[in-house]
Amino acid sequence: DTAFEQATLAETLFANLNPNTSNWLPKPPGTVSFYSNDGSSLAGLVVERVTNMSFDLYVKEKIMQPLGVDISKVGVRLADFSNREELVKHNAYAFNEPDFNAWTQGVPQLNVTKLSENFPTWLNIPFFGFSVYPSGLFRMSARSLSKFLQMFMNNGSNLISPKSIAEMKIVVGGGLIPYYDPSGIANTSVVAPPSFGLSWTWQTLKDGRRYIGHSGTLPGARHWMIVNEKNTVGVIILSNGDSNVPSDRSQEYYKLLENIHLALFE
Repeated sequence: DTAFEQATLAETLFANLNPNTSNWLPKPPGTVSFYSNDGSSLAGLVVERVTNMSFDLYVKEKIMQPLGVDISKVGVRLADFSNREELVKHNAYAFNEPDFNAWTQGVPQLNVTKLSENFPTWLNIPFFGFSVYPSGLFRMSARSLSKFLQMFMNNGSNLISPKSIAEMKIVVGGGLIPYYDPSGIANTSVVAPPSFGLSWTWQTLKDGRRYIGHSGTLPGARHWMIVNEKNTVGVIILSNGDSNVPSDRSQEYYKLLENIHLALFE
């Protein structure tokens, strides 16, 4: 959190999107589609410049508070929460020693520990923040997030214009721009490549139906919120499981979340 305070959104972006690094446009604009945290952060920077407010404060005061969310229990920094007992713990599962080693060697700064000496065992991932802005982790309860999703489903609820909601749903390039997959993950994944709207994505699940929403994963936690194509039902799952380490078990975990979603939509 201390390091977090030392970098502005602009400083972080301009350092990351340096023309001399591979982070900057690996493909020419308009030739591929891919979700970009940097792209979303650039949009956040526009908000900061127009409103003269930090992006996280803008989201709290101009979006979450008008929705009736207690903004004292919403935040991007660990320091935003006076009582960390209210935060859900981050966990992962290790079937064997190589699973555990994948965590300790891959993210040594998290100090992952085993909850028991015998495998299989749960792993505890201590609460963590980020050293740069934006944090990428806007902590809130499922109830608070549901108010945001209801606003989206209600065409903006006089908070966001219906035109903006419509633009969020429009697939970039009419679905004709190929998905950018340099590592070939899409060819081996159980997840079909998504179609991208404005930060939101369309996904076809195994029932053959299309859903729009947003998901994210960090060590020890995953969220997934989607709305059916008819815009009649929305489902949010916040999990303290994990799908970060590439493995068959991560794919099984994804399938489990998908089954829960589809059961709730039924």
